[in-house]
Amino acid sequence: MCLRGLAQLTPEDRPFVALFLSIEIELVASELHGGDIPAATARVTELLAYHERSDNPLTRGRLHEIAARVAAAAQDWPSYRHHLEETRIWYRSTATAALVARLTAIEALDPSRGSDAAAKERAPSANATAQVLPVRVLSPK
Repeated sequence: MCLRGLAQLTPEDRPFVALFLSIEIELVASELHGGDIPAATARVTELLAYHERSDNPLTRGRLHEIAARVAAAAQDWPSYRHHLEETRIWYRSTATAALVARLTAIEALDPSRGSDAAAKERAPSANATAQVLPVRVLSPK
């Protein structure tokens, strides 16, 4: 479904993040859930590069949130911690409690938090999914 939605995009459409970023993030989550960590990593890297000049805290926070999840699934803990910190910065800048609360779920992916048994329970598997905001795909009339 994500690929069908993205197939409708033109390069001119892509800057309208309110309509299309959720589809792109959901595709990363789908790749992650399917165990294709290299594809998820490549896609999230491209998304971060594409939006690097954005100063929108929701856009940047959501991208770093999914990047942290991908890095955790890949057990790339330095990258995970980098994206976690970026997520903190962007989400906290909004002062929106719901966004700041999302940090708890991302922080729980870090196996260095707590005992070994608790860390193993929190460590993501290749089938880990990202929590993303709902997407409504609009079809042209």
